[in-house]
Amino acid sequence: MAWKKPLTPSNWQQLCGSVLAEMNPNRLLERIAVARSAIVSQIEDGHSTSNHERLQLRDELAQLDNLRKITERRSYRSKTG
Repeated sequence: MAWKKPLTPSNWQQLCGSVLAEMNPNRLLERIAVARSAIVSQIEDGHSTSNHERLQLRDELAQLDNLRKITERRSYRSKTG
């Protein structure tokens, strides 16, 4: 996997971009998990210095969670017919 880079302030943004570009539903869930983990690490490590950045991180996290739920629902529906 290409995601073994150390996390940097912009790395989470790259990971979120890779989520948006992913077309394979199975890999999409994996990319969401990796991007989400990077954002949570960024928040917990205190690397966000401004209120604006903290809000941006929380917004991205919420968007990833919504996308994960939608993807899981679609995946479940396609399996059950």
